[in-house]
Amino acid sequence: MPRTTLNDRERKARIREREVRRLRAQLALLDDISEAQLRALHEAAAAAERGAPLSADSPYAKDLVKMGVLRIAEGKLVLTKLGKEYLEDLAEAE
Repeated sequence: MPRTTLNDRERKARIREREVRRLRAQLALLDDISEAQLRALHEAAAAAERGAPLSADSPYAKDLVKMGVLRIAEGKLVLTKLGKEYLEDLAEAE
């Protein structure tokens, strides 16, 4: 029998709610992505496929990190799962 208290359930519900709000904010930013940011995202994805990721000081990198489609690892831009899904959805829509 689980020993989950009411306070623990409330805490977990608050955590889930916070995660949902954060994801909604990221998706709202993605809805307003500009053409230049989209080009930068495609360039970062292509560079990652070639095995030579772009440096973190490339244009629009901070905006794309804030959107959640890229992350910075060891000074290089890495495509996130959300970024891969977003590019796949764009490819399907075209």
